[in-house]
Amino acid sequence: MRQVVWGLEGAGLSPFWADANRSQVPITHPSQAWAAMFSTFISPGMTPAERLKAAQALARRKSVLDFVNRDCAALKSALGAADARRLDDHCTTLRSIEQRVQTMMPPDQSSCVKPVDPGPGDWANPEQVDEKMSAFNELIAMTLACELTHVVAFQLGSQAARNRIASSYGVPSSPVADSGDSGPAHHPWTHQPMTDPNMNAAMRIFTTFYSNQVAALIDRLKATRDASGKPLLDSTVVLWLSELGGVEGNTDAHLTSMVPAVLIGRGQGFFNVGRYLRGSSAVNAAAEAEGGREMARLLVSVIQYMGLYDVNSVGLTGVTGPWPALLA
Repeated sequence: MRQVVWGLEGAGLSPFWADANRSQVPITHPSQAWAAMFSTFISPGMTPAERLKAAQALARRKSVLDFVNRDCAALKSALGAADARRLDDHCTTLRSIEQRVQTMMPPDQSSCVKPVDPGPGDWANPEQVDEKMSAFNELIAMTLACELTHVVAFQLGSQAARNRIASSYGVPSSPVADSGDSGPAHHPWTHQPMTDPNMNAAMRIFTTFYSNQVAALIDRLKATRDASGKPLLDSTVVLWLSELGGVEGNTDAHLTSMVPAVLIGRGQGFFNVGRYLRGSSAVNAAAEAEGGREMARLLVSVIQYMGLYDVNSVGLTGVTGPWPALLA
C-alpha cells in the first residue's frame, strides 16, 4: 500500500489530506487496521531446505552472468570505437543484473511476523487507550518490517481534540468552555484561562501522555529488525508534529508561528540529527508567514527523503525546496 492512515482519534474535523480534493479519515479500530494489512498475509519464513534450494538456483544464475560478463569484456578489444561503446552499455546492463541477483535471496534476519489480531475490544473507551496504543505500535512496527507499506501516518489527537484518556491519568474535569464542551478532555481545557492551575495540570498530563506514546513507538522500532537485520529505526524517520504552537506567554492558543517538530531516526544517514534548530518565530504576521514557509520546507525535506525528488513544494506558501538547515 502507498500509505496507511491510523489514529487514536479519527472522527469529525480530522482527515489527513492526500491532495487538494482527497482526504483520508484515520482508521481508529486496531482490528480493522490489522485486517487491512494482515488478514491474508503469509509470513515470509523459509525452511532450511527451501533456502538452500533458492541459494543454489541463484548461484547458477550468477555463474552464467559471470561467464557472459567475462566474454563481453574480452570482445571490446576487437571492436571499433562506436561498437565498443554499444558493447560497453550492454556489459554495464549485465553487471547491474548480476548485482541484483546477489541481493535476491530473501532475508532471514527480519523481525517480520504476522501479528495477532487485536480483536473486537472496546477500543472507543478511553479506559482502553494504553492497550489501543500498544496494539497500534505493534502494527506499525510489523507493517514496516514486512514492507507492506513504507509510509504510516498516525494521529494521536484530532483537530479540536476532544479525546479523553484513562481515568488513571487523573485529568481534572473542565467546566464548560467558550467552545461549548467540558469534562476531562483535551480540547475544553485549552479554552480555559491560563491562570487556572487545573488547566496547566491537565495540559501537562495530556502532553506527557502523547510524549510517552511516541517514545514507546520509538522503542518498538528500535527493537524491531529490518530486512538487513538492523534496527528498523536506522532506516526509518519519525516526524512528530503539532498543528498549533506559539511563543511563551501568548494568550492565543491558535498561533502557528512556532509549531514544534521532532524528527527522530537517521533515515540511513539522510538527516543530520541530534540538534535543536530554531526557525523564525514571534507574535507578528511576518514571522507567522515565515514559520509556515519553514514548515513547508521541512515537509519537502521528508518527502524527498522518501525518494520523491520531483515534489519540491507543499501547500500555498510560495517556497520551494527542502529546509537547508535540516540537511546541513
